[in-house]
Amino acid sequence: MPSGKKNVLLVDDNKTFVMYMSILMNRMGFEVVPSLSGLDALKLLRVVPPDLVVLDIKMPVLDGIQTLEHIKADEKLSRIPVIMLTADGEKDTEDCCKKLGCAGYLTKPIVIRELHNMLQDCVFSNQGFKRRHFRAQQELKTKVTYGGETHDLVCSNISEGGMFVGKGVPLPMGAELKVTLQTDDGRPIELGGRVVYTKERLSGGVYNASPGMAIEFTGAGKGDAGLLSEYVARLFAGDIIGSHDEIVLDKEGD
Repeated sequence: MPSGKKNVLLVDDNKTFVMYMSILMNRMGFEVVPSLSGLDALKLLRVVPPDLVVLDIKMPVLDGIQTLEHIKADEKLSRIPVIMLTADGEKDTEDCCKKLGCAGYLTKPIVIRELHNMLQDCVFSNQGFKRRHFRAQQELKTKVTYGGETHDLVCSNISEGGMFVGKGVPLPMGAELKVTLQTDDGRPIELGGRVVYTKERLSGGVYNASPGMAIEFTGAGKGDAGLLSEYVARLFAGDIIGSHDEIVLDKEGD
């Protein structure tokens, strides 16, 4: 797993969009440097080249396509992957950006899962590591049923692929179990699961580790997979999506 956060230069003249996208990408594990214009972005690129550029197309003075042309024409910058953003979704514009060498193309409002997947593809695909799911780090009450017994536990982070729950004495590795999540709208989500990692209680000196176990989701009941996807996205970015009138982010897309 790569160590340290990767740096992303985010370029958009919409301050609101920059603020919310910065929060979102930071939660995905990236360090974001904001820029409100193509001209400023080119200055920043030459001072401290980032691992990735996320670039809006429609900007005054120097638009995104012109900025992309400058990046790809500069030998020192041309290898930096660039993801283009646009609100119009015109096929001709997308084709133009791809011919110029952009690494990805996203339309607004940004779908969280699409953004996550593209960031992973652009930054980590050549390093042998790519995170499949984004994770929401929140404490959630959950029920885990194993061997006929149901345990009320607390989950510290959750994704579409699994979760980590605290437990004084973790269940055995490989244990097959049932997970029940109670969503904030009252709809329970029933999932199959398997213990894939355990952390025993350790203490000594100033070090104390909370015990628990990682559970990989192995199956979902009818309709529960969709509920899980929506629930995780809501936990991850619901405060951002619901905090403004302008729609710049989307949980699921159409």
